[in-house]
Amino acid sequence: MGLFSRKPRNTARLRITPPEPAPDRHGIGIAAIFRDEGRYIAEWVRYHEIAGVRAFYLYDDGSTDDGPERAKQAAQDASVTIIPWGMRIGDATQGNAISAQTLALAHALSVFGGDLRWMAMVDIDEFLVPLASNSIGEALSELDAHPAITLPWTMFGRSGHQTPPVGGIVGNYLRRWDGPKSMRYVGGSFNAKSIVDPTRVDVVHVHRTTTGAGEVAHNDAGEPVRMRGHLNPNKLTRQALQLNHYFTRSEEDVLRKIAKGGDFATRNARAEGKLRNRIEQIEADEVQDTQILDFLDRRGAMDSVNYRKQLAALGRP
Repeated sequence: MGLFSRKPRNTARLRITPPEPAPDRHGIGIAAIFRDEGRYIAEWVRYHEIAGVRAFYLYDDGSTDDGPERAKQAAQDASVTIIPWGMRIGDATQGNAISAQTLALAHALSVFGGDLRWMAMVDIDEFLVPLASNSIGEALSELDAHPAITLPWTMFGRSGHQTPPVGGIVGNYLRRWDGPKSMRYVGGSFNAKSIVDPTRVDVVHVHRTTTGAGEVAHNDAGEPVRMRGHLNPNKLTRQALQLNHYFTRSEEDVLRKIAKGGDFATRNARAEGKLRNRIEQIEADEVQDTQILDFLDRRGAMDSVNYRKQLAALGRP
């Protein structure tokens, strides 16, 4: 009996049937799962709308704060769809748990993807930054031939903040990890997220959404990237887009992250120690990074000024 028994595991990769493209599909959407992000979600929505996102599909994993309402209020012209997602699903036969986040992304691609040219799958602490262009769509214009674009994390630490600063994320967190600098795999501090053509993707993963045929994905230089196993830092580029991952935000946010659960739901010393080791690694080798402010300035003084005024209203002390 023991030869055939196995420990249940989490199912983090799901296969879907890609949606049919709508005749008038266009633009960029974002799918994300969130919980209790009322402090930050309004800024995140407003920023990405300025960057060219026309639709947000936000999966509420049991928020107890006003995050869903603030997300809706932050958008000016973009649509914001809030989907209740407080579910935990498993395989009744094998006992495998299915990742709630992967399931949410699969739902977004399948149900909403046919209306979009691109769908990005990022979290509320991740911001897509065009590096030389004036929008995410413009940055992707040379990558139309590829079904999945993978972007590496650009990891930001606390930038010296013990408590959340007034005015939000963009103008206050400007120090990032200057790595990885080699093929050495860095657990927890190096990973990637995807922007995909929803009508061509049939394998969904939080970090490795690809086409099923050959696990095909490309970096933002248009070069193919192997998506199985450990990602090769030398293959993931920051040429057209940068994915700012505000991994810690302030020290107060770090403590809240530990208490909230997620990856650290057991709150044991080993899990918290792992998180602290990642923070130490990020902050031991930091450089200044103002790419996100440079992008806002390229959008024009009016956009930039208006955005920063909005942050004063949206940000919470």
